[in-house]
Amino acid sequence: MNGAAELRKPILKAYNVNKIYDNGQVRTHAVKDVSFTVYEGEFIVILGPSGSGKSTLMNLIGGMDAITSGELYYRDQAIHGFKKKELAKFRRNVIGFVFQFYNLLPSLNCIENIRLTADLTKDPLPVNEIIKKVGLEGRERHFPSQLSGGQQQRVALARAIVKAPEILLCDEPTGALDTETSYQVLDLLQQINREYNKTLIIISHDTELVKYADRFFEIRDGKLHEKVS
Repeated sequence: MNGAAELRKPILKAYNVNKIYDNGQVRTHAVKDVSFTVYEGEFIVILGPSGSGKSTLMNLIGGMDAITSGELYYRDQAIHGFKKKELAKFRRNVIGFVFQFYNLLPSLNCIENIRLTADLTKDPLPVNEIIKKVGLEGRERHFPSQLSGGQQQRVALARAIVKAPEILLCDEPTGALDTETSYQVLDLLQQINREYNKTLIIISHDTELVKYADRFFEIRDGKLHEKVS
């Protein structure tokens, strides 16, 4: 753990978290006894191959799925005890999601896609400020089909940031991008992490992301291990 993290307050804590899927015929232990602490404002990378459990872990952290056993806390709130409505409130107020595939609404232009999220948020950041921050000035009226992959990912990122989430969860955010555009998006994520003091957690298979991280972990066969860079 770096010295900066030691001075910050924990924002996420997990103790022996497990996730088991059981359809009556097949029982899959996707996440196995995972424990970790994430601090405010950290840039965390979780590396793992396909099928390692990293997306399942992100879904648990983001309140999109319920844990089978163990304890998961956001500050002093027990996420593992949340009901469906509480999980929905947690996702809406605390978490921002960025995915590999941009999930933009094709019938809405750039600024409309971002405003849609802002309008559903209690205290959003100024939309025009975020558009400028992610480098989309001049593209506000462009529809997704008129944007490059990198520009669409910037819209997706702006949509996540505008709600002013405390934690930004990114699932393979550069997976659909070329190398140069990937670096541009990662530089932008690092800038947002530092300037807005947002806790950033990225899951990926790309080892290049490690250079951006305050700390990084590897997950294999559902088991999480912190690594030394």
